[in-house]
Amino acid sequence: MTVAGGMSSRGWDLPIYVTNVDPDGVVGQEGSIHKGDILLNVNGMDLTGVTRGEAVANLKNTSSPVVLKVLEMRPPEDSQQECTLPPCLTPSPTDSTKSPLPNDDYSPLWVSWLQLPR
Repeated sequence: MTVAGGMSSRGWDLPIYVTNVDPDGVVGQEGSIHKGDILLNVNGMDLTGVTRGEAVANLKNTSSPVVLKVLEMRPPEDSQQECTLPPCLTPSPTDSTKSPLPNDDYSPLWVSWLQLPR
């Protein structure tokens, strides 16, 4: 599992969020944590208000069993999303042929709101 975010990330104080889950790893095999989910704590250690480096250190220095408290961030249903998009913003046929972003560039949909002016 890889994570991003943290204090002073991208000029903001972001929560620690999952950017990738290895399907062959323990987290991937367990199946309840997904890309985009926010990590709140690990074995009772708070991951809110920490830097990415501090979060990674806390995740690496845990002992078994590991208990993660996670806020699930699921995208809206496709049918709901299509209904809320105005006609000018609906995907064009060429948009569907574009390849997805690589995993190392992933950021949840809510992070895109941070590009708006404060």
